[in-house]
Amino acid sequence: MMIRTEASRFILLSVAMLTGVCVWNMAARVPQPARRAWGLSEEANATPVRVLANATPCPSPNNINVLLYTPEGHQHVPSRKLDDDGLAPLTRWAQTEIHRRMNPPDCSKAKFLVTHGWPHGIGSTLHVTGTHLAYAIQNQLVLEWGSGTCANFLDASECAAIGVGCACLFQRLTSCPREVVEANSVGTIQKTDYQHIVPDVFRQAIQRQVPNIQEPEIRFWWRAQSVAYLARFNNVTLDAVTAMRHQAIHFYKTHHRAGHNVTPPFPLPPGTINAHIRHGDKVLEMKLVPSEDYFHAAQRMAHRQPLSFGRRTLFVSSDDADAVETNRRLAEDARWGFVFSRIYRMDGGFDSERWGTISASSRLSTMYTQLLQLLMSLESDAWVGTRASNGNRLIDELRCIWVHKCRNVYVDVGYLQQEMDYAW
Repeated sequence: MMIRTEASRFILLSVAMLTGVCVWNMAARVPQPARRAWGLSEEANATPVRVLANATPCPSPNNINVLLYTPEGHQHVPSRKLDDDGLAPLTRWAQTEIHRRMNPPDCSKAKFLVTHGWPHGIGSTLHVTGTHLAYAIQNQLVLEWGSGTCANFLDASECAAIGVGCACLFQRLTSCPREVVEANSVGTIQKTDYQHIVPDVFRQAIQRQVPNIQEPEIRFWWRAQSVAYLARFNNVTLDAVTAMRHQAIHFYKTHHRAGHNVTPPFPLPPGTINAHIRHGDKVLEMKLVPSEDYFHAAQRMAHRQPLSFGRRTLFVSSDDADAVETNRRLAEDARWGFVFSRIYRMDGGFDSERWGTISASSRLSTMYTQLLQLLMSLESDAWVGTRASNGNRLIDELRCIWVHKCRNVYVDVGYLQQEMDYAW
């Protein structure tokens, strides 16, 4: 079943109407671009403000999972209270350095490079754009989103009031005015010819920090740092995804009660294991892992570490409805808790050729549901996935930078030759 939010009026309104749902003060504010994009009038905007004012406040943003749904959680790392030991090496320095280089003190003296991304899924787009960021930094350029980015899965008319290209979903890459970017641009970039580049300053820094690090690991570290900067949600996306997190579009079942459409605990219960299952047209690039292998891997993890996973809850994020159902049955038979979101999925998994069947007015809201799954995955405390999938790799990377869970367990259930090919 597709959750249609094309009118999008109900996104914040329905949150306000749910009883017992926690909210932040920020959720009562619908930014002007979001009002235009969602068709909210000033009067409609006032309604959720009055209702939300009396709602139960959310847990303290000091909780790192809660912080994911706030603007602070998507700024560069030094502004956040994270445990350094739980982050990837040199994360604070790397994120600060990328931010500094993309935001020069005098924009008029900077030279800019405009990326048109890569015409594939969101994970692939971000990873390829990360190579463009490497090229820009190596050549003393400032990178900015171009109109071609994210164009294959977003509709320009929906994004007109929000941002150009991927800036419809994510923050701009630079604070320099767009007219300055256009005036001082040296050209555009789109190819995938730059995957071998790690900017010298970053390469040298990680080699000093980790003297025995190997070339594929250096690239993997850079992929993570670049993606963490590129994928910072803009305020419109963050408000929409936060609202969806508190809607009754989720299925939640504990081991002792029947499941139904209800908002699962926020954040997800401690010890939740996320299984991200990528099927669909990924079969063209890799051997797909059977759906049941994900639950069995989670089950082995819990059996071998019973003190870490006492509640035994599985959150499944997948493009394949059959994979969700298979894991739901297995979890219920094993008396595990189970969480998934009732969002649009294609039969058999995502297929880029069938994306065109989604109406243009629904593409933005559909992308919001995918980004919601990403944040809910990061709420989890352990993961089962296949890093040959760009979506899985995003989870593996961001758990080490957006949240301090790099020491937590990630189990790759893919095939060895695919698992190790993560330095492309």
